[in-house]
Amino acid sequence: MILSLGELLWDVHVEPGGTLETGERLRRIPGGASSNVALELARRGLEVAVAGALSDDAMGRGLADALRAEGIDTTRIVHAPGRTGVVFLDRNQTSHERFVSYRPSVDGFRGTTLPPELRALHVAALHPNLDELSAYVELASEARRRGAWVIVDANVRPLPWREGLATATAARLADLLATVDVLKASDSDLAVLDAGMGDTVAHVVASGGTCFVTRGAAPTDASGRWGTLSHRPPQVELVRSIGAGDAFVAGLLGHLVQAPRSQTPGDEAFWSASLAAAHESAARRITSVW
Repeated sequence: MILSLGELLWDVHVEPGGTLETGERLRRIPGGASSNVALELARRGLEVAVAGALSDDAMGRGLADALRAEGIDTTRIVHAPGRTGVVFLDRNQTSHERFVSYRPSVDGFRGTTLPPELRALHVAALHPNLDELSAYVELASEARRRGAWVIVDANVRPLPWREGLATATAARLADLLATVDVLKASDSDLAVLDAGMGDTVAHVVASGGTCFVTRGAAPTDASGRWGTLSHRPPQVELVRSIGAGDAFVAGLLGHLVQAPRSQTPGDEAFWSASLAAAHESAARRITSVW
């Protein structure tokens, strides 16, 4: 089983051709990085679970029900007082999207139990919350001891990081990144992380991990002790861009779980194939309609 940790919320789409200013017909679907990756993996026939906090109201319970209906294990979702996050989106021009976010107000992640047959642990986003990072470090360390893959998608949101990192929080973040097999980050993610803890890519590589740095349609760079490579995504007609990063991670996870972490190939060919699988998954996402 693959366990995905991170933000769970609703995406609310304005009808095609409508706008956030004028749209009256809305379509609600599960969203948030953790949900998006879990849904993609479940639809590929993989066993997947999510863990996180949802509000104890109709919106939170409804989101858990929707994920469960897709075959996702939701037993590690905790319902608590607060507000379930909602993101309103429109796409009134081809390949042009806008969104307005109302982020969750429930308590941060405090930990969970790992599935007995864990194949991979996915952390869907990083937040400068010391308790949350500590819970991730504990789970990632245990996952590594069990021989499971550990992958972190930095997915840094600027607002929570605006005040920088306290020393204790930066140290905990460094502890987490020392446990990962894969860190996926964009240039903007690295700008935030580097400001708090120095050269993030060098830290991950020195700890034995591999770092994928994505840049949209430009080549993705991959670095590890095995070496470096650069791979350009397929050149396709862009229909939508939102969710491309999550589809990239799902494709990468789908490829990685075919090889036990304890037998990680240390050559460029393995990581090149992993990157190609991730790009293929992201290409399917950005060329599909809502």
